[in-house]
Amino acid sequence: MTQSNPLRVGLIGAAGRWGPRAHVPALKGVSEAELYAVCTAHADTAQAAADKFGVTRAYGSDLALNADARVEAVAVAVRLPAHYELSKNALEAGKHVFCEWPLGANTKEAEELAALARKKNLRTMVGLQRRASPAYLYMRELIQQGYVGQVLSVNMMLMGSGVLTRTADRTWQRDVTLGANTLTITFAHVFDAMCMVVGELTELSALVSTQVPQWFETDTKKYVDVTSPDNIVVHGRLENGAVVNAYCGVHPYHGSGHRFEIYGRDGTLSMIGGGEGGEELRRKVMGGTKTTRRCKSYPCRSDSSGCRKPCATTVPRTTWARCGSSLPKRYAPARTSSPASPTSITRCATTECWMPSCALHRRGNDKNWFCKPVPEVSIVQAVQPRRSVQNVNRSRPVQTFKVQ
Repeated sequence: MTQSNPLRVGLIGAAGRWGPRAHVPALKGVSEAELYAVCTAHADTAQAAADKFGVTRAYGSDLALNADARVEAVAVAVRLPAHYELSKNALEAGKHVFCEWPLGANTKEAEELAALARKKNLRTMVGLQRRASPAYLYMRELIQQGYVGQVLSVNMMLMGSGVLTRTADRTWQRDVTLGANTLTITFAHVFDAMCMVVGELTELSALVSTQVPQWFETDTKKYVDVTSPDNIVVHGRLENGAVVNAYCGVHPYHGSGHRFEIYGRDGTLSMIGGGEGGEELRRKVMGGTKTTRRCKSYPCRSDSSGCRKPCATTVPRTTWARCGSSLPKRYAPARTSSPASPTSITRCATTECWMPSCALHRRGNDKNWFCKPVPEVSIVQAVQPRRSVQNVNRSRPVQTFKVQ
């Protein structure tokens, strides 16, 4: 697509939280894509969203949106239980699809959608949040360049808080069959990022547990039963023989946050903080080799304004972006204009994406202000990390098997 012929996108979920927060600014911020139509579950809310975002076409159902021949691609940004049906309907209508992660409530749904997309020869994408993160990409480059030498072991932990109480509109996630839980979302995102940096696992053992079997609804004052897991422990081995420990848990109080550590024969590389979406500013990359006395931090280079306000990228069909605050100097943001107000849109040469699975996301660095593409993330690639873990039989606490 070009500036004179932008990709016409229909957004499903324009009245929710993630669609307006992430997708709308992204589509408004790039010239190669156009927010052409919006869709919600009701005609009145769809029209309200269209008026708010300056869109002329509003639809109260996805079938009506898909019937619009001018819509070329559909972005699905709603709650997980509706992902499968909405994505399937769009694919059957001949639309390219961007769907938020997780793609489906289970692996079977994801594989069916992938097969349908291949049959229709359509392009698809899932919203994995770290695939184009400059911090993770830089770590991957360092590993590939031999910064730590032979990778011996990997340790990844993400400890969150707040599992005891929720409001009634969020307790639907208690049902494991709906597919939206700590395993499929919180853990899957960081696990996928880990595999992107160090490589895939060839074997693993896993423990998936529900440590808090009831949640308290703060608005209804009722307890509800929970079947969704809140603690996931994975031990495994990479293709090169390195051992892996990955642990993600959501606990009542004071979770310690995120740590991602890579230990090699010649050095150590780690990321501290910023484990979840929206926490990009907290990421801190540190490293040290056998020639240094201790690990050093790679702080972000910023200008006088701090480069911390929302910004748009200069590249096609990327997603809502935010400047990174703890990136190595070579990936530090460069401002080309100063914001007139906190809501002003500026452009950065390098950004940290909220949903960076866009295959066309690109970046430059201090020495080269040209951009290079990030490898595409397809639906099939995206389901692989969680396929390994979801096959664990929860009636048997520990199970070891080879990853196909």
